[in-house]
Amino acid sequence: MQRDLIQERTLEGRAAARAQGRTGGRPAAVTEDVLAAARARRARGQSVTQIARELGVGRSTLYRALEDDDPPTLAEGTTTTAAAVAQGHTSAPARRDSS
Repeated sequence: MQRDLIQERTLEGRAAARAQGRTGGRPAAVTEDVLAAARARRARGQSVTQIARELGVGRSTLYRALEDDDPPTLAEGTTTTAAAVAQGHTSAPARRDSS
């Protein structure tokens, strides 16, 4: 019975917060403004490490935010197959003809 009251009050409190526009969870580290600044700096040739340091975000966080911007680059002698991309691989060794 006590547990049911706690659960009911918790659900009511969360619903009230949601009605006021509040959501749970950690705030995003990279806002649209930060991402726009990072994209502009990246376009000027600045390194991701330097951009992350100057904007005060983690390097891996910035790489994740910029992930959709840069198509994967391939080393010479590699190819990308649709299956490899679907599985998250960016390159696969090139096949050699036996002729």
